Amino acid sequence: MFCSKCGNQMGNARFCSKCGAVNGVGQAQGTVAANFAVANPGALSNYVKVSHNYAEFNGRARRREDWYFMLFNLIISFILGFISSLVGIGGWLSNLYSIAVLIPGIAVSIRRMHDINKSGWYIMIPFYNLVLCCTVGTKGANQYGEDTK
Repeated sequence: MFCSKCGNQMGNARFCSKCGAVNGVGQAQGTVAANFAVANPGALSNYVKVSHNYAEFNGRARRREDWYFMLFNLIISFILGFISSLVGIGGWLSNLYSIAVLIPGIAVSIRRMHDINKSGWYIMIPFYNLVLCCTVGTKGANQYGEDTK
């Protein structure tokens, strides 16, 4: 099957990998999450990548990987908190999720510091680490590994 929007061969895929159109129907419509996933095909893959490297404190992580992990954690925590309040079980479901992603969150933050050629201990400095997370990574290899781009 070919995409009706750009002509790219799609096979049995639901979304066109080139333009993001839905299986020959044009641009994706529907939920915010579906539109976000179409516009940013690597967004969810960054979250999954961090989850797979959950205890890897060595190496480097790009800004995109770090920020998408934080974004998806915020969204999932909000949804779990909302569901917990609807069902009436308290906030323990959201708290349990937060505990589950604590180590991966620390790990990706440390790898992000490594990307800008700083020690992982810089995540302990409250506002400075936020500035560092927004900083462009070191081009080329540094003491923590090869460039991730």
